Amino acid sequence: MPQWAQILSGWLYLAFIIAMLLLVLLRRRSAQSALGWSLAIILLPGFGALFFLMFGLRRIPRRLRAKIEHHSTFDAQTDVARSGFAAEPPDDTAFGRISHLVERLGEGPRRTGNAVTFYSDGMDAYQAAADAIEAATHHVHVETYIFRKDDVGTRLLELLERKAREGVEVRLIVDSIGTLAGRRILRRLRRAGGEGFSFLPLGLFGKKVSFNSRNHRKIVVCDGRVAFLGGLNVGEEYLGAAGPTGSGWYDLHMRLEGPSVRDVQRIFVEDWHYGTDTLLEGERYFPALSVGDGSAVQVIGGGPDVDANPIRKALLSGVMAARERLWIATPYLVPDRPLMDTLLIAAYAGVDVRIVTPRPPADNRFAAAAGLWYAEELLEAGVKVLHYRHGMMHAKCILADDSWAMLGSANLDNRSLHLNFEVMAIMDSERDVRALESELTALLEECDPLELHTLLSMGWGRRLFIAGSHLLAPLL
Repeated sequence: MPQWAQILSGWLYLAFIIAMLLLVLLRRRSAQSALGWSLAIILLPGFGALFFLMFGLRRIPRRLRAKIEHHSTFDAQTDVARSGFAAEPPDDTAFGRISHLVERLGEGPRRTGNAVTFYSDGMDAYQAAADAIEAATHHVHVETYIFRKDDVGTRLLELLERKAREGVEVRLIVDSIGTLAGRRILRRLRRAGGEGFSFLPLGLFGKKVSFNSRNHRKIVVCDGRVAFLGGLNVGEEYLGAAGPTGSGWYDLHMRLEGPSVRDVQRIFVEDWHYGTDTLLEGERYFPALSVGDGSAVQVIGGGPDVDANPIRKALLSGVMAARERLWIATPYLVPDRPLMDTLLIAAYAGVDVRIVTPRPPADNRFAAAAGLWYAEELLEAGVKVLHYRHGMMHAKCILADDSWAMLGSANLDNRSLHLNFEVMAIMDSERDVRALESELTALLEECDPLELHTLLSMGWGRRLFIAGSHLLAPLL
């Protein structure tokens, strides 16, 4: 290549890098995120810029912009109210203050009179969901990130097909990235009389391709009376030791019956209306449910269609409200800086902060390595970081003091806190808190503590990989 061409190409590449760095500064609100992407662009020539354009450029895709507009107008166009029936007025407890915050951010209220059941065994959770689907007489609504075509997925699909042929309204929403076989699954369901669509599919020919803004919710609603939510997608790995691989997969899921089912239903109905322009309303989908002396539950939907993500705000508020104990189970420990600071403050203030994650490398080598970067600072503050020794720990749960607990689909990572559509439930009845305390106590016994000296004594190659993975935190 002539010298003038080399000089010209060098100047063009420099101009490209400067343009990309300016784009990062203009588009990324978080200083941590901007710094991470800037270093990736500089230190990974070509690849860093490509990764930013694919994953980090927060241009709002046309479909997501439509979802944002849809969310802002959905309440005004429907009679599916977030408040009213069986709503519990906020009180001055920690849960009451979180509940009031979440309501002000536009989510449903704390509702009393619910029956809650927790599952840490995938087989039991799937069987309970299958029983509820089997008993449904009017509709079955399923929304999931992953729907595999293995034995578990095939059995569920066959059950949904059969219910559709029996005349039950069956609707299925799958994420277009999480469920790459979504078209074939939906085609089968439609042939049986069901309905469904892939959420925010990848675009081509001028439509924005976005790997972000994924629907990470895991929801089942039957007849508007029974709902399931938590960490379980549809796949054999979630069976854990009972599955064909005999893996040590650990997860938490919950069955909900009572007034708060209407809030889970509402999240599905809004997503369905966005994807199909079909509104599901009325008593058939939101039946009047009896109110007893059961649990108080507040269901929270979060996603990039809401500026002030209610799930993230609830997490921040909850961590700050903890006084004695804060136990957290999360597959990925990649918090943003505000959440990281609240965890550190809680630990320095004497709160018993324990965080359970999978033993690296888990199912995402980069996320696990980035988690070790954050773990070092947390350990220095007195946080106990524990690694599940048997396999993948996929539960997403928080237990605060003896007063409230949270469970659902959101991880402590950038995707769940900023980019993905999630659903969580908060509850404060003594029965529910004790039940989750029992689950987490048993989980802690299956974990090994991560020691600070173990991290500090790692070789330079491993330390460099951890530091490099931390730069990818905005992606993880």
